[in-house]
Amino acid sequence: MVTRTTMYADVTAELIYKDGGDIVKDVIEETIPKCDSKEKAEMILEKEYKGKIVSILTCEIREEKRGMSDDDFFRYSHVINAKESKYGVNIKQL
Repeated sequence: MVTRTTMYADVTAELIYKDGGDIVKDVIEETIPKCDSKEKAEMILEKEYKGKIVSILTCEIREEKRGMSDDDFFRYSHVINAKESKYGVNIKQL
């Protein structure tokens, strides 16, 4: 069995910005992959919504674990980098 675990942040945030002289407040909900903390989520949202004030209202960190059988892994995966083994033989030659 081959598995992969990914962390997600389910975030509700308030965006504050000016629009034509008026101050606007919007509430957004986003799921941010590869995010394991409220601080990291805030940094990502501040980059995404540049020029707006981002205030995180809620942030739930969750873990998602996926898996597949070894047979499926070899069927659907591809070689990323062929390295030499510790015996000095190219793995592809074996």
